[in-house]
Amino acid sequence: MVVRLLSLKRRLDNIWRVSFHRNEDLGHGLRESFEAFINKTKKGSATHGTDNSKPGEMIAKYVDQLLRGGAKAIPSTYTASNKLTTAEEEDNEEHAVDEDAEVNIQLDQVLDLFRFVHGKAVFEAFYKKDLARRLLMGRSASADAERSMLSRLKTECGAAFTQNLEQMFKDVELAREELASYKSRQEERQEKPQIDLSVNILSAAAWPTYPDISVRIPADIKNTIDGYEAHYQSKHSGRKLDWKHSLAHCQMKARFAKGSKELVVSSFQAIVLLLFNGLDKDEQLSYEHIKAESGLPDAEVIRTLQSLACAKLRPLTKHPRGRDVASTDTFSVNLAFTHEKYRVKINQVQLKETKEENKETHERVAADRNFECQAAIVRIMKSRKTIGHSELVAEVIKATRSRGVLAMADIKRNIDRLIEKDYMERDEGNTYSYVA
Repeated sequence: MVVRLLSLKRRLDNIWRVSFHRNEDLGHGLRESFEAFINKTKKGSATHGTDNSKPGEMIAKYVDQLLRGGAKAIPSTYTASNKLTTAEEEDNEEHAVDEDAEVNIQLDQVLDLFRFVHGKAVFEAFYKKDLARRLLMGRSASADAERSMLSRLKTECGAAFTQNLEQMFKDVELAREELASYKSRQEERQEKPQIDLSVNILSAAAWPTYPDISVRIPADIKNTIDGYEAHYQSKHSGRKLDWKHSLAHCQMKARFAKGSKELVVSSFQAIVLLLFNGLDKDEQLSYEHIKAESGLPDAEVIRTLQSLACAKLRPLTKHPRGRDVASTDTFSVNLAFTHEKYRVKINQVQLKETKEENKETHERVAADRNFECQAAIVRIMKSRKTIGHSELVAEVIKATRSRGVLAMADIKRNIDRLIEKDYMERDEGNTYSYVA
């Protein structure tokens, strides 16, 4: 979607520059038309029954793709029918630039598209979630590009929009300092831990909310975690650490018949793989055994086993073979596993958004927009005291445009809710009065 929108915008801008010599009236008309069609939304399955902005979500995901992949992630949008003219190349100065400059040019173009979108709350929710993944898993292609994008958003939307995003960067920096303090303390005590632990302490208010997923942590890892927690609480009394093991990832060494490898896996993948330690070559573990020993819920067991035994890289073998994991399946170590690299990344499962996560984000944004709509109505009523229905609706649309305007029926529903809560009254002439 975003690639096609950028391509269309580029072609139209080229026609406006070359054929219409940057006519001012036509330029305004072009931007107004682009804004009108890009914000035509309707409730559907793509947004899980909400009238959220789909372009807002897609732009956030496209930015995530750019910031994770760098210049390699920029798709080839210059087709034979869409090549830039020499005049346009000179105008944009896009030729003969390095990779960082290419990414910055692409981010500028995406931001130009983002300016048209009214549903900025949708963009913010998905961008925040993707940024959290990149920071926690170290998947950003460039720290400079991350800061540059944050600066662009701050200039475009204001400091309030990026406040939590900036706090996320600060948390990561503070976590590094805290970890350095912990390791220097270990050196002073001449402790030599078996596990090289790395911890990110995050402030709950700034980061996305993550569910607590039950899991049974191996004893040696649990002891290491407990040691860090004791150190942290000795420095910060009164704080409670809530561990989110679903976000953790690790590096573990594995010996296969064709050589040893270092696997980069999620914490859940690591816990499952550790269950196969000490087994005979042909020994298999059942689905039920893995579920019981790991303590994971069914959905996570299936997702984890699929990533280990059904994906492109398979350190485990499923019996019988197939794409789907059933409760009757058994699993064994894939002794024939091989790869050209020594370090192999298998934790892609953590970077992929599930349908449930997508649905939850859309529903949370929709709920927040209803609260924002109600807050806007109360502010308008406080200042105006008395106002007609059509005028109130127009004021609400104007006040909530940047975050995402609700459908007329939803605005009316929020007005009715506030009347039920005695914030305002409605007379027979459909005029509203504020109740002090």
